[in-house]
Amino acid sequence: MRAASFADVLDEALRLAVPDAGDFAGAGPATPPARPYVAHPFLFARPLTASVPRWLSQPETPPVRPDHPLTDHQRQALDRLVDLGASLAANFATAELRREYRLLAFRYHPDRHAGAGELERTSLARAFAAATADYRSLRAVVEPRH
Repeated sequence: MRAASFADVLDEALRLAVPDAGDFAGAGPATPPARPYVAHPFLFARPLTASVPRWLSQPETPPVRPDHPLTDHQRQALDRLVDLGASLAANFATAELRREYRLLAFRYHPDRHAGAGELERTSLARAFAAATADYRSLRAVVEPRH
């Protein structure tokens, strides 16, 4: 047996909401209504939500975030992070900044490259230190200290 759909539940509720003519037989001067109670003129039709999902019929657009007011130092930090490989826009959120920094730290941390030569590990350490400093300067934009 299938579960009752929204349309079936609505039909049952309307059937129970409309009084029968027998309910008014012994009520004296009261007469049955001229037409049955209808909450909405389109209740006779099956609702669209039964066949079309709500998420498909109304696509939501994410709200537009304004660009952050960055100082020159913070703008240079953002440019350096992008040069290292981060995909950050000028209107980044806290979670995006944190995710991109973690990806850069995963890529450039010298301990992740134990088999690399000394020169390569030094350049990785410099890139990692630059990414960390830039992350800290940009974190102040989206996570202000009180």
